[in-house]
Amino acid sequence: MQDGILFDGQSLGVDRKGGLSALGKDFEEEDLWVDLSTTQAIELSGEIEKVYRGLVLGIRDYFEVFGMPPAVLGVSGGIDSAVVCVLAKEALGAKRIHCLSLPSPFSSFASFWDADQLCRNLNVSLTSVSIEPLYKIALQILGESLQEKTKENVQPRLRALLLMAKCNEMDAILLNTSNKSEAAMGYTTLYGDLAGGIAPLFDVTKTRVYQLAAYINRHEVVIPQGIIDRPPSAELKEGQVDTDTLPPYEWLDQVITLWLEEGQGVDWMVKEKGWDRACLEKVIETMESFEYKRRQAPLALRVTKKAWTVGRRSPIMKKGWRCR
Repeated sequence: MQDGILFDGQSLGVDRKGGLSALGKDFEEEDLWVDLSTTQAIELSGEIEKVYRGLVLGIRDYFEVFGMPPAVLGVSGGIDSAVVCVLAKEALGAKRIHCLSLPSPFSSFASFWDADQLCRNLNVSLTSVSIEPLYKIALQILGESLQEKTKENVQPRLRALLLMAKCNEMDAILLNTSNKSEAAMGYTTLYGDLAGGIAPLFDVTKTRVYQLAAYINRHEVVIPQGIIDRPPSAELKEGQVDTDTLPPYEWLDQVITLWLEEGQGVDWMVKEKGWDRACLEKVIETMESFEYKRRQAPLALRVTKKAWTVGRRSPIMKKGWRCR
């Protein structure tokens, strides 16, 4: 891995008739011996398996460059932090992973319970520190009459303060847990949940995060079922779920794939998919408006044709730009 670019390996040998003589492993260094006199039936990795192996390689290579320091991450009881925790453990080993649970007044007991069970399953350390005392002090200083959005954003910024303090104390690197869908819609907080040294899921849509979770649990339950079944929520206010603010991920992720990765325009999606033009334009204009946040995000690992960062450069200031 170099600055987010993942080299997937799979060097190959082909005989004179075009038959495959040998195929190297994906995302793994090896010496490959090729016998050009033979043709082999070679089993290829599935798409999700390749994404998983690529992300593990990217995390491991990043930490090796810095001398294999410890890794710190916040585990919320949500799907994103659970998948990142599993990837980090696979890449670095359990002893290098240090998780923090940072509940607020709006965090559910179920989330804390599942985060604790996840860390037990992975045999990684977990420390719980409530941000409620800091949150109350912040509201006293800033004033109780703050807008709801401001109160919500204070919480991830307090969490980032504690996570970075932990990193400073341990000479560790913070793993970011934001995904591609959240990054698309600006559903992230600058200097809060965008903090970190590397963002393994920044090119992984929410629906693909769930596919990774299913792959991880293919043989045994590693990620608790409660994390998978619970509706996605930032838990920054009472009863909050992601769909209060965002379109359903099943549809949003299709738009991201077609528009960003495949280069399809609104006209094509309206014609071929039958989607509402006004809704599409609103979503794409929203995605374009949050480039300034993505520009300040940690290093992302690219696992698709086009990530928000590597291989794409869009101006922050878009004078005269319009959705097409």
